[in-house]
Amino acid sequence: MKSSAERNARRLARAAESLHSCSYYAPEIHQMKRFGYSGWWHSYFAYRSAPLGAASAREVVDLFYNFAPRMVEQAVPGCWEILDP
Repeated sequence: MKSSAERNARRLARAAESLHSCSYYAPEIHQMKRFGYSGWWHSYFAYRSAPLGAASAREVVDLFYNFAPRMVEQAVPGCWEILDP
């Protein structure tokens, strides 16, 4: 039997998933190409990490812990040369 904390956490995760998915599937991500971003991942890291300011690759790796560091390093901090966060 699951604890009430586990049940509440699962309910919250299900409720928040639709909001989280927007960052992957929003049509706006494709509009980033007009500014000079080269591909989906380059755009993704730029718009998702922009609220942090001009974050370094290390900061983004640490905060977005499930991405391979090399993948992040291909986009950050170079994405800040295209547009300021």
